[in-house]
Formats: sequence, C-alpha cells, structure tokens
Amino acid sequence: MNNDVTWILVGDASRARLFSSRGRQAHLNLVQDFDHPEGRASNHELTTDRPGRTHQSAGPGKSAMEPHTPPKQVEQRHFGQLLADVLHKGLDDHAYQHLVLVAPPHFLGLLRESLT
Repeated sequence: MNNDVTWILVGDASRARLFSSRGRQAHLNLVQDFDHPEGRASNHELTTDRPGRTHQSAGPGKSAMEPHTPPKQVEQRHFGQLLADVLHKGLDDHAYQHLVLVAPPHFLGLLRESLT
C-alpha cells in the first residue's frame, strides 16, 4: 500500500490533470491528462435536433419542449463520472491514500455527486 502517496486532481468541466506526489514537499508527477471538448461546447453545439413540439392546453398553437437538463450540464456530469471512475479505481488499487480535488465550485459539486 502506498500510504504516503497523494493524488491531486486539478480540472474543470472540459479538462483535468491528475498528479501524484509522495510526501509533503515532493515533486508532482503527471499520472494522466484528460480532455473533454464537449465541456467547452455550447448547448446549441451539443444538440443536433430541434426541441420537440407539444400542443398547448389552450389554443391551437404549439410550443417547443425544453429538456429538463441542459445538454452542456449532461456532458459535464459525464466527465465528472469519468474522473470519479478513475479515482475509484486508483483507490481500489491502493495507488493513493490521500486525495486533493481542485476545481471550480460548480464542477466540484458535480464531481462530488459521482464520488462515494
């Protein structure tokens, strides 16, 4: 077991880098680099079809149906889940004992949703 190894994940919704460090003042070593270009895309770029249409309850008109979760947030959650899977595997493999997460508040919240 690597009881003095710390993993440091630094990232946002579109990029992340995972580093390891042995001891408090040790050099950071890059473990893995992640790129998720969908996290940089706009909601419009992530959808290929127009929203569905529905009849209004009053009158003959139709209105567009909005998705409950914006596509960009769905992509951010997917990336957060991918990163969480890597962290879970590292923990299961005893690759680290300590973990440091560095991310903007919104993405950190999405990432925490995927962590046990």
